[in-house]
Amino acid sequence: MNLALDWLKGKSLVKVEKKDYSWFFTFAHGSSITTESFWRLLDSERLVVTDGDHGQLFGLKEPVDAAKCVMELVGTKKIIGYSCSEICSDLFLSFEDNVQIQFFNTSGGFESWRAGNNGISVICMGEGGLSTF
Repeated sequence: MNLALDWLKGKSLVKVEKKDYSWFFTFAHGSSITTESFWRLLDSERLVVTDGDHGQLFGLKEPVDAAKCVMELVGTKKIIGYSCSEICSDLFLSFEDNVQIQFFNTSGGFESWRAGNNGISVICMGEGGLSTF
């Protein structure tokens, strides 16, 4: 575990937004995670929604709003833990009530996700390393 991410614990999600190709996950007190890569939301029983579901109709009356789905399920739940895989730096955020958001490293060269809090940035580098500054 990278101690530079310990600030995630106890935070609640306040906003999820998609702009162009980027997804912005904003937490209480201005902390954030930004990604252009794959992410998914799970509850204790199923995969609920992914970034790829956003805008899809799937036979519904209106297209899926992935940001809305995340906020409806996560609500004011707090992050109770996280893990970051050693090999590829996939980031898994665990919320109360067995809810999880997973951010994936999808490139051997490009950055996949970035986390920021009070002037500290943690970047998931291509090939799976983390850079903190």
